[in-house]
Amino acid sequence: MTKSALIKVLVVTALGASFRRCGHGFTDQGSAFPLDYFSESDLKRLHKEPRLSVREVALEELADTVNTDAVDQAAYTAAQAEAEKTAANKKTANPKAADKAPPKDEAGDDKAADQQAGA
Repeated sequence: MTKSALIKVLVVTALGASFRRCGHGFTDQGSAFPLDYFSESDLKRLHKEPRLSVREVALEELADTVNTDAVDQAAYTAAQAEAEKTAANKKTANPKAADKAPPKDEAGDDKAADQQAGA
């Protein structure tokens, strides 16, 4: 089983050519959304609407005609957030050498410079 088989999305399909509900336009081709995309109250309204079909579908089972813009945007946003988190973790785990002061001896002289000069 592939990883995408574990990912479920909500597919909302208009039973006519198009239909608007909860601030979204739906078509007879269907639109896929992340499961947590709609509020509970909007989700109840969508399920109660007789001119819409609402169902959970595995991501890999989506028809090619289903609009996946909302799922794609959510995946892009999640990937960006993960990349920013990883970059921040790397930055705090590996501070730049330039940010560290070179070691000093008791007199406050630069040990590295003395060692390079052969002192």
